[in-house]
Amino acid sequence: MDFTFSLAREDDVPAVFALYRSLFGTPGCTWSDVYPTMECVRRDIRSRSLYILKERQGSLVAAAAAGFNEVELTDLPWALQNPCELARVAVALPLQNQGIGSYLLHQIIPAVQARGFDGICMLVSKQHPHALRLYEKNGFTRCGEVNRYGFDFYMYQIVFDK
Repeated sequence: MDFTFSLAREDDVPAVFALYRSLFGTPGCTWSDVYPTMECVRRDIRSRSLYILKERQGSLVAAAAAGFNEVELTDLPWALQNPCELARVAVALPLQNQGIGSYLLHQIIPAVQARGFDGICMLVSKQHPHALRLYEKNGFTRCGEVNRYGFDFYMYQIVFDK
């Protein structure tokens, strides 16, 4: 695939936010006008946790936040000592189901390993079949269920080899 992978910068905020908003209402998507917010995008950039894929001419293709799990998932039983939380994974609608999600994950995993995380944890909507397939085919294991924010989620994780 001919994409550039990088950490997002402040000038990427409008494109990332537009990508998130473009997915509202798609099957299984739990996002709405109240989440994710522009502030989520900016916070992810400030914490150097927002990764993006762009086409060579600069168009945004995909984005995902992968970083320190501050509060949101710390009460859940993960098999990790220092987990990275993966959230807000998005691939542009016209490019979905072409392997871009897997490509993005394969770029993120070594990036977060290099930051010292021992694995990745995340919540995935039970009603999102594309996301469920993506994570399962890329080595993530289902390790529980939880209801948060009014939605039912599966807990997924991947533990990095030491």
